[in-house]
Amino acid sequence: MQIKVIVLGMVEATCWYLFFWFGLHSIKRGYNSWWAAAVLLILFYAAFVTCPWIRETDAWSQLK
Repeated sequence: MQIKVIVLGMVEATCWYLFFWFGLHSIKRGYNSWWAAAVLLILFYAAFVTCPWIRETDAWSQLK
């Protein structure tokens, strides 16, 4: 495996961890819903884009 794939996998795992942690934490603490939704959307997008499986598909390569 390439180092880039391993690093992207670790970044993806970190983003998903933060996504679930912040989602549960925002429910517990009662943050502003709009702010919490924006942060969760950013974390979801970052985790989705850094996923090595997504980046290796034909559809992703056609986007470039």
